Formats: sequence, structure tokens, C-alpha cells
Amino acid sequence: MYKNIKELMQNGKVNEALICRGGAKFMYNMFYFVKMAKNKINVYKGSTWQQGKYTKTPVAKLTNEYIMLCPRSASERYNKPSNEAKFAKKWDIWDIGSFLSLNLLYNSYTRFSRGYDIIHSNGKEFIPFSSKMKFDWNGKLISKIPKWANEKYNKYLDEDKSTRNAGARARYHDKKAIERYEAAGDNFEYIPIDDVFKHRNSDRRRRLINHFGIEQVLSPYKQNVLDRATVNGLPYELVQITIPLAWSEWSGQSQVIHPDKVCTYLKMINPTTGEYHLEGVATKADNNWDHIADLTVKSALAWRDGENQQGDRFTSFDMPDGIAEHDGGLSDYAYIEPTTLT
Repeated sequence: MYKNIKELMQNGKVNEALICRGGAKFMYNMFYFVKMAKNKINVYKGSTWQQGKYTKTPVAKLTNEYIMLCPRSASERYNKPSNEAKFAKKWDIWDIGSFLSLNLLYNSYTRFSRGYDIIHSNGKEFIPFSSKMKFDWNGKLISKIPKWANEKYNKYLDEDKSTRNAGARARYHDKKAIERYEAAGDNFEYIPIDDVFKHRNSDRRRRLINHFGIEQVLSPYKQNVLDRATVNGLPYELVQITIPLAWSEWSGQSQVIHPDKVCTYLKMINPTTGEYHLEGVATKADNNWDHIADLTVKSALAWRDGENQQGDRFTSFDMPDGIAEHDGGLSDYAYIEPTTLT
């Protein structure tokens, strides 16, 4: 491959082309190495629809001195503001990954980690940028990496380190919790109650919660009362409790690891004994498709009883005086209070 390209560069005619195929991950591309002038070759991605046709914008440019990668910017490809022009966009990075699979540059490839696209070349890594990236034929980056790209790569390193450390701590606590769990055998009273959320295995967490009761498990953690209401003569509260349970979410293109999770519960209080029972309810942050409409007790009760569908809303036709009781918020759901049978 390398020998054929050098032969085309030195002895080929203008517009003469060399065709090859490269692939990355689950896709491949046809590449056309087209002789443009003496010692100059442009590399184009071939059309997936028509044999012999290729894109107008080159993926790379080759000379005797360097290989230059040419990703398009956000403003060129997506008509975004000019201040985003410095970013190389993902589709073009995929094309570059296919081109690098041809092994013209030593030990070079693209990778995706923690929400960041990264180019690895000859032992060096950096965030791809839209200004031209020049390499010598040994894979050494000649171009200066922009300040913003260095800052973004350093941010990736910090996030990667933080995530790895959080994972290591979680694995350590999980290992110790398992040792205590196995040593206790069937006598869970010897297990510290705060071990519940140290277990990564959901079945062990479930067994401990069933043994201690969700109320006792959550009692050490602060409860934030969101709403109070008396329904059918019984007092209810909607509370949120922050528990030490790690979880992750995607924010833009970055994966964010959170050490704690905010959980929402419907708190049902026995007015005679003062005892209470907690029942988990889903918010939109927990489940985008099946969740309570707003942070109120009635909405939580309606969700629990399966009465929170659009067709279950009160309308003006349901009211005796023809006026809807609510203004379209969460409590708009037609929660039906239970009837005591005698």
C-alpha cells in the first residue's frame, strides 16, 4: 500500500487514482487517492451509492513531507455558529478512523472514551481539531495542538481518573460488604445497616432491605418533604431522600458519575401509632415514560394506582358546575379516593 502510494505520488499522472478500502468499528469506506500535482495526493471518501464517485472535500492530503488530516468544522457541516468552527465533528472523525486503519501512520487510530473523541498517534493522544492536523510519515504530530484542545483533553483525563477512582472505591466497599455478608450467614443482625448500599449486587441489597425494612434502611438519611396532604382521612407526605448509591448519566457528550442518588418516596403515616411506610415513586429523572406528573401527594397516589394516564384527567365535563378543578398541572390526574366498605 505504502509503496503504491509513493509510486503514484512520484510517477503517476494528474487525476490518476488509487482505490483502497479501510474500516473502523462497524463500518468501512472506499478511499480514492487522487494525484493532484507533483508530489501531492488528495484522499477522498468514495460514494456509497455510485462506484467511481467520491466526496468533494478530502479526508486527507499527502505530500513527501507530511500526511494532513482534514476534518470539517461544525460551521462547515452543520451551519452552527462560527465560534464552534474549531471542533472537528463526529462523522468526519469516523472517516478519519477508517483512513487511519490503512496504517499509513504508525500506531494511529481514533477512540471514544467517556464521551470524548480522541486521536492516538505514535504514542501521543489529543482531541481532534478542525484546523489541519499534520503528521510526518512516522506518525509524529507536526501541527501545534490548540490551547482549547489541550484543556479539553486534560478535562477528559480528570474525568477518567475520577471515574476510575470512584469505581475502585465502590469495588473495595463491595468486596468488604460481601465478606461481612458471608460471615453473617443467615443472621443479618450482624451486618451494619449502611452496608445495604455498598452492595453492587441488587439481590443482596433486596434481601437486606427485606430484612431491615426500607424505613429502617433509609432512617439515617435526611428526608426533604416536598408535599403534604390528607387523603381519605389519612396523612401522606411526598419526600425525597439522598442515598449513597452511585449512578451515571450523559450530559451532552460526557458521562457524569454521581456518588449519590436522590430517590422519591410516598410516605404513608399511621396516625394512631405514628409508624410510617415508604413506597418508591418514579419521577421523570428516573423514568422518562412512566412517572408522576408533578411532585405532589395526589400525583404520586394516582401514579401508584395507575390513574395517571392522559385519559384519566379531570375535565370541565367531569365537574358538577362545568368547571375543571385544576389548571392542567400534575394534580390534574383523576386520583380516585378509595371507598371503605362496611
